[in-house]
Amino acid sequence: MALPIFEEVLYPFLKNLENKEVSKKEMRQFLIKHFALTEEECNMRTKGGNMTQLDDKMGWTLQYLRRALFVDIPSRAVYKITQRGKDYLKNNNDLRKIDLLAYPEFCEYAGVKYVEANREKKVNPTPSSEKTPTDQLEEAFKA
Repeated sequence: MALPIFEEVLYPFLKNLENKEVSKKEMRQFLIKHFALTEEECNMRTKGGNMTQLDDKMGWTLQYLRRALFVDIPSRAVYKITQRGKDYLKNNNDLRKIDLLAYPEFCEYAGVKYVEANREKKVNPTPSSEKTPTDQLEEAFKA
């Protein structure tokens, strides 16, 4: 299997935290196993070469989930699900960026106006979320 797109990491990352705190190292190993990644895929670097693409996706996933108040970091490199994250998992079996936009804290972070009407998500179109912000910046710089 190829490296997952960014949004595909959100749900398994959160689900892995459902009943326990997880270290960064444990989360990485879980994602490698979950997506059946090869050693070559695990070692693929970002275009800037500063980190692996998997670590970049993990970092942005953590950032997004923290901004939506789904995840906390109780100590260095240890992740813990919040009550909001648990509540989300009770009612959902998938997680995309558009789902995070249902939360005003995430909207503020993403620079999108939070609008709620009959619990429907109404947001302005956003750039493709298949790519991490790092990927998007590298493509913009290349252009």
